[in-house]
Amino acid sequence: MAQILLDTRQGPLRLCPPEMATMRKRRRDNGESVQPMTLPRAIGSIPVRPIFLGLLLFTAVSPEPTLAATGPEWTDAMNAASRAVQESRFGEAEDWLRKAVNEAEKFGPEDRRLVQSLNNLGTLLFGQAKYAEAEGAYKRALAIMEKTLGPEHLRVAHSLNGLAQVYQMEGKRDEAEPLLVRALAIREKVLGPEHPDVAISLNNLGTLFDSQRRYKRAEEAYRRAVAIQEKIYGPLDISVADTLNNLGVIYGYQGKSSDAERLLKRALAIRRNAHGPDHVDVAASLDNLGEFYRSQGRLVEAEPLLTQALAVQERIRGRDHPQVAMVSGHLGVLYQAQGRLDEAESLLERALAIWERALGPDHPAVANTLNNLGTVANARRDYVKAGLLYRRALAILEKAYGPGDLNVASTVSNLGLLESAAGHTEEAESLLRRALSIRDDSLDSTYVEVVNSLDNLAVFYKSHGRYAEAEPLLGRSLAIREKALGPTAPEIAAGLESYAGLLRQMNREADALLLEARARSIRAERQTAKP
Repeated sequence: MAQILLDTRQGPLRLCPPEMATMRKRRRDNGESVQPMTLPRAIGSIPVRPIFLGLLLFTAVSPEPTLAATGPEWTDAMNAASRAVQESRFGEAEDWLRKAVNEAEKFGPEDRRLVQSLNNLGTLLFGQAKYAEAEGAYKRALAIMEKTLGPEHLRVAHSLNGLAQVYQMEGKRDEAEPLLVRALAIREKVLGPEHPDVAISLNNLGTLFDSQRRYKRAEEAYRRAVAIQEKIYGPLDISVADTLNNLGVIYGYQGKSSDAERLLKRALAIRRNAHGPDHVDVAASLDNLGEFYRSQGRLVEAEPLLTQALAVQERIRGRDHPQVAMVSGHLGVLYQAQGRLDEAESLLERALAIWERALGPDHPAVANTLNNLGTVANARRDYVKAGLLYRRALAILEKAYGPGDLNVASTVSNLGLLESAAGHTEEAESLLRRALSIRDDSLDSTYVEVVNSLDNLAVFYKSHGRYAEAEPLLGRSLAIREKALGPTAPEIAAGLESYAGLLRQMNREADALLLEARARSIRAERQTAKP
């Protein structure tokens, strides 16, 4: 049976906690899973990366003796908050930090202790998905520092980073980028280009590029950050794990599977050694590695990692945190791939409710989950319901990013596949061509995305007997794969066989036999190479 490639990315929202440089994702694979043409099971790609919020670390406060003498209540509150955060007692930490803010306000509206309290409160609120309150805390701290210290002071960079992370979470990418660029510039000027705080800014900027699907720039930022961190701290430091994790996710998007797995496993090992098994950073790494395995079709390996990640996040974060929604979404996608549709739907509906409460009904993260629920409806052959879910998701994405944005392409493709299955030929062709055009026109498309669109459109044409239109698409798809993977990669054999099948239907038997012989040679070579 003809095979078609479908978008299966769980979605984006990968934001790091302010100043912690700890992006956790999810991410999602940047390809589309292989499904029969007769039953598209598309899980839409989302423009917002998974939110992987790590443990927020606060240092104990040791103010100057004169300050301690006049503000022991503030000092006690800050230190109590630090202990509570380190023990994952986030609700108690918030209470202590609010008390610290109240105590600091007694020192005057521009006291540096008030700024420190507001910044820490903003970080904690962000980690608890209280984004509006976090934004207010950061803005207030930033205003005080810019007035008292000047706009280029080093301390200003902290609040700039924190506020930018909130903006990213809220989908305000255009507002986030200048803040992160400014924070990086301040730190490089004051601290020099190889300071660990510069690495943090680079990592934060990399997460923004990642969320914008500017993968090459994200990779550059992450590689520079990890080089700084390894030079200063050594290869086993926890800060190195954070950046390795992000870089591994990017490699997964780019189809560099072996590099991605190596870095994600290395990050997980460092975090486990540093924190033990019951920690949100460890859970984030489990989620990332599990989602990577799912994207590679390694479902048996993925399931225990995602299940463990969800259990840890629920235990520490609570059942209604966005991080729980993200892992639930990943596990729901896995269950859908395994045919466990009731379990998949339950997890995805739970994730949808969390996202809508946290971010509102029009956020891209909501669109992601709608796409995944559409996949379940597709699997049940409820095409009417699937179409409603996909179209609602597409409306959200087009409003957020515009109709020609790369983040829209996967949902457009999914809807095209659905229309094809429903027999709506003209609309299906229009949508599939639109998805390919978006990816072709974007400098940030990965080769996997372009290849998938080429294959989808080629299979559509082939299924309608339009072989002459399908042939150049498959030829281009094969050429792109060979350039990216090399001429003897296993994926090349599958592409050769698909192309040969089309050529045979075009009565080009000799050409088909040549391609099939080459495919057999690749498979034989790979089999011989196995230990």
